[in-house]
Amino acid sequence: MLPSEDNIANFLAFAPEADEGKAFVFLEGASTMEEAVTQYYENPDKYSQPPAPSPAPPPAPVDSKPVKDTKAPPKQVDAPPMYFPPQNTMSAQAQRHRPHSNVVINAGIIRARDEQEMQNMLQSVQLSNGIYNSDIEPEHETDWYCNCLVHQYKNRKISRLGVQEMWANAVMYPG
Repeated sequence: MLPSEDNIANFLAFAPEADEGKAFVFLEGASTMEEAVTQYYENPDKYSQPPAPSPAPPPAPVDSKPVKDTKAPPKQVDAPPMYFPPQNTMSAQAQRHRPHSNVVINAGIIRARDEQEMQNMLQSVQLSNGIYNSDIEPEHETDWYCNCLVHQYKNRKISRLGVQEMWANAVMYPG
């Protein structure tokens, strides 16, 4: 059984003296909730591993005096169990913080970026031509193309059609 947050919470409701780690291991080793709880009450230490033996001190040289070990490692009375969750599962917290994305969100990001670029370009063209009313768009007296800022702005405005169509298709209801 693949332990989920709900399964662990249900297990802890049946066995309140267990912790989340034990609940995870017992649920992982059982096929049903009832089987996991039964296994826990039969033997709560079933999946606990005995503490690893401490390594023996190196042998003392023949010519030296025996050295007393003044710093013995402290014994861990209430140490956590020595098991780990499987590596292939993603934690619930990591799943919750993954950013949600869909066609509308992606189109909105692209559209917002395009709108900001157009707004910046319009303000720079207005400022360079001395237009201080933000409602007035810059115009040219000629219809033929030149490489001035006004025509660059107009061409950029015309080339936005692809972004606007992408946005329209993203927000359009089917049918």
